[in-house]
Parts: sequence; C-alpha cells; structure tokens
Amino acid sequence: SSLKKFKTNIKPFNKSGIELINSLDIVTFDRNDSNIKNKIGIIADDSPSEILNEDHDAVDLYKTVFVLTKAVQELNAKIKELEKQK
Repeated sequence: SSLKKFKTNIKPFNKSGIELINSLDIVTFDRNDSNIKNKIGIIADDSPSEILNEDHDAVDLYKTVFVLTKAVQELNAKIKELEKQK
C-alpha cells in the first residue's frame, strides 16, 4: 500500500532523477542462462543503487518508476522556468 499509515522514516528524495537516469548505460544483451536474445536494459553492476533491488543484482522497477517520475518533475520545472523567460 502507498498509504502513509504503513510507512515510517518518510523523507524527501533529494537526488536528481535526471542525473540518475542520465547515468544509466542502456545496453543490448543476450542472456547466458536462457535463449533470450537481443534484450535492452542495464547491467546492475554498472548502475546506481537507487534503482536496484536490495541485493543490488537486479533492477527494482518500482524504484525506477519513481526515479523517472522525479526526472519528469525536474524537466517540467525547467520547462516552466524557460516559459517564464519568454
């Protein structure tokens, strides 16, 4: 649940979503442990912990969605600032 009553230690996330997203190396790859070929993604070893699971061996999609949301908020603020300058 996303309700406040289920959470403690609530603090703002102050890192830049844009910087975190820009730091990602998007790659193509084939899986060694299956027949999956030509996937697009990232390598956990080379990625910021803010988007990884607790073991740091896979992407945490829930975290990633909100880092992306933060990046959109930052971009929206920049657009609004540019629009004021017109």
